[in-house]
Amino acid sequence: MIMKRALSVLFLGFVAVTGCGGDDGGGSSDFVGAWMYTGGTDTILCPGRPAVTSPVSGNFSINKGIDADLVLVDGTCNTKMDVKGSVASVRTGQTCTQTDQNGSAMLSFTGGTFTLNGLNGNISYSANLTIMQGGQSTTCQYTETATATKVSK
Repeated sequence: MIMKRALSVLFLGFVAVTGCGGDDGGGSSDFVGAWMYTGGTDTILCPGRPAVTSPVSGNFSINKGIDADLVLVDGTCNTKMDVKGSVASVRTGQTCTQTDQNGSAMLSFTGGTFTLNGLNGNISYSANLTIMQGGQSTTCQYTETATATKVSK
């Protein structure tokens, strides 16, 4: 059985935003900096199991990208994003794998956005989550809805 605590360790502070890419129009610099979660939840729904919902917390950073407008950096994950106006979107299909002593989990981003409103942001995204533990693999749905505040440039 996959324990809520193991999933919390795998995804502590992990955030990504997803959707379609686009022309940044010069607005990407407004996203660049260090961010802190101010609220929200992530939910993991696996077949035949009750949903596990946890509060999000921690920090992440957004940097200028080389072959994308931006790169969201959180732990070991680097997620490419493109900007249109006040919305940053991750290129769908990107994956990120995180591992701990209980196993590993891979996110494959399917949709969502990070919407900028001054020094605040609204995050909403979804991903397929493949959990590998004890030689078994389970594919679940992962969603996050959160708010964040920019804490430095």
